[in-house]
Amino acid sequence: HLSLRRQRQMCIRDSITTAFWYLRYEELDREQEVIRRDVEYAQQRLRLRLIDKQAQVTRLAQSIGNRETNVQGFQSEVQTLLNQSPEIASLTWLDARSRLRAGDANVQEIHSHPETQTTFELSRSLMQAVYSQPITEKRGNEQLFSELQLHVPIINHGKFEGVLLVEYALEGMLRYAVPSEINSKYAVSIRDSNNNVLAGQAN
Repeated sequence: HLSLRRQRQMCIRDSITTAFWYLRYEELDREQEVIRRDVEYAQQRLRLRLIDKQAQVTRLAQSIGNRETNVQGFQSEVQTLLNQSPEIASLTWLDARSRLRAGDANVQEIHSHPETQTTFELSRSLMQAVYSQPITEKRGNEQLFSELQLHVPIINHGKFEGVLLVEYALEGMLRYAVPSEINSKYAVSIRDSNNNVLAGQAN
């Protein structure tokens, strides 16, 4: 009887242990699922904001290509867009030779990275909007500035006439495009393909 009782106690103990780890596993799995959903939501919001801004810039590029907007009209349109879009660092009108037509951006700084010309040429070749790879460089204040460029072609009767170049500040994208409830819950960062931090918290 003693042996039987001991076996029964061991079985009960093992059952309790198994149940405990199963519940813990379920808890961890639920936590991971919550994180997964939050990340997907943040990515979706970021993507939708980029799509919305691209649509606005595309309409402006079409207006320029159709000769409906001149340099003065461009400046007015850009100021409105920048007021609505704090994540956009600059919006510049470049001609077919990549020369400045209008905008407040420092063209020397814009062209200091080879990725700018590569993306410009790709937009010319494809005759469509193209995003650059993330660019990190030192600006005038010697601080690192990480950005994403969007080149939207200006086309008139099938002829390439330049691009509207949008510079998105990645810190701004993180602050204004990622929902505040996500930023308040997690240490959020934007990283490149090598896991280098481009914006946000390293840990």
